[in-house]
Amino acid sequence: MSAFFCHGHAVNPPLSLSLFPYLQENQVGNKNIIIENPEVRQTVYIYKCHDSVIQIKGKVNSIMLDSCKKTGLVFENAISVAEVVNCASVQVQVTGKVPSVAIDKTSGCQVFLSAEVCLHPPSPTHPSLRVRVS
Repeated sequence: MSAFFCHGHAVNPPLSLSLFPYLQENQVGNKNIIIENPEVRQTVYIYKCHDSVIQIKGKVNSIMLDSCKKTGLVFENAISVAEVVNCASVQVQVTGKVPSVAIDKTSGCQVFLSAEVCLHPPSPTHPSLRVRVS
């Protein structure tokens, strides 16, 4: 399992994915975070990002957006789940497929689904405020 950490500090070091269980990156206000060609077995964990946009190009096992504010996530495919936990004012866009989107303890989340996912849209979990699924 691999992870990408995006922790809320003022320093923005280079981004990379590795095979280590935890890779910590400090991102604030970075609108051009792109994760390209991840391995299918990788898990992307995005933690405490503020005013950033993360793009995942390819298929990953799962994605978790945790404790982020004013952050956007755009991804193609996830095998198991995309989770949004403890966030505020976030947007998630699925351009491919994901079987499940879990939203928990989140205030202000917009989820944009591709036509492939719209046949069976995911449902938010409790307690979440102001959730919009399109």
